[in-house]
Amino acid sequence: MTGAYPYTRVLSIYPCRRGFAFAVLEGRDRLVDWNVAQLGIDIDGEFVRRLQALIEKYRPRLVVFEDCSTGRRGEKTQRRIEAGLSLSRYLDLRTILLTPGETRKALALPLTASKHDVAARVVDQFPELARKTPKRTIWQRDPRMYLFDAVAHGLAAA
Repeated sequence: MTGAYPYTRVLSIYPCRRGFAFAVLEGRDRLVDWNVAQLGIDIDGEFVRRLQALIEKYRPRLVVFEDCSTGRRGEKTQRRIEAGLSLSRYLDLRTILLTPGETRKALALPLTASKHDVAARVVDQFPELARKTPKRTIWQRDPRMYLFDAVAHGLAAA
């Protein structure tokens, strides 16, 4: 999958229960911006508004979401991915869905690689994220882990 998409600026969105993580990349070598955003009361509406603001700010040529057709993600997350896909279609943006397996393959990791392994590969590529890496013992409870998923999906698509 590496090099399969000739887009220069990629916006990768990783929705989660309380918000979303995003990463903006230019190719595989430049991480432009990244963050984990918390959402307020009007969660779905706010998600769409903030996604649209990111699209207007960065003008990506490609938007990436996780393919959650396997049903492993929660209902709220799936609903946000669908809302993001609808917004991308409305704005006529090229959008792709990547499974975790496709992302691991593009990062030259085994399909059985853990989220911590994915984060380590991302930090190898972008050392500026090293201080954001949660300790392995609290990995599943730390919302910073979503940032690494967003960056990994962006890398896989770039």
